[in-house]
Amino acid sequence: MITLRLDGASAVQQRLAAAPAQVRRVVIKALAKRILANSKARIRMQSDLNQQAFTPRKSTRRKKMLTKLGQRLSIRAVSDTEALIGWASSVEGRIAAKQQLGSTETYTAALNRQQARRLPVTAPATRIQAKQLLGLGYKVRRQNGGWKTPTMKWITENLTIGQAGLLIKELKGVTAGQSWQIVLPPRSFLGVTDSEAATILNQIVQLPEVQAALNGF
Repeated sequence: MITLRLDGASAVQQRLAAAPAQVRRVVIKALAKRILANSKARIRMQSDLNQQAFTPRKSTRRKKMLTKLGQRLSIRAVSDTEALIGWASSVEGRIAAKQQLGSTETYTAALNRQQARRLPVTAPATRIQAKQLLGLGYKVRRQNGGWKTPTMKWITENLTIGQAGLLIKELKGVTAGQSWQIVLPPRSFLGVTDSEAATILNQIVQLPEVQAALNGF
């Protein structure tokens, strides 16, 4: 989640700071809407805050990244001093933070077994296992020949915990004492740069309704 505030040293920000609460609220809401739209546009274009393409997946999946996060991203709160843009679910918020900033997760064969013991080996493969398999380059054979990268949904619906565990060991070639890392590269999509924020704020202040409100006090 990100929080927007109007406090700052620019002439526009100082003028807004002295404006009535209802005027500041109008400006903050308009600013939040623009930043929300820009963040969703980045996901559609698959580019980050620096206008660079998202780091591609290691797998050959071509589906766009972060689309579900973009669909659920919204303005959560607006006041006369700040606005909050984020997700209703704290789980999605944590996932978004990992995507925005990048993360490194360490796994061990022993930890895999410990997690697997919580469920029977015949239970459907977990999403954690599916993520590990995809990160290790797991592929399945096509009916007409060749190979393809499955989706997480396919793995959880077609493999059991036991099968997924064996495949992970086989692909990684690890023993109980070994560990490996899955690195998630940063894909910044949420928010704006300082220059973008200044440009958007100046554009909003020039709107006729905002000018009328500012000139009225």
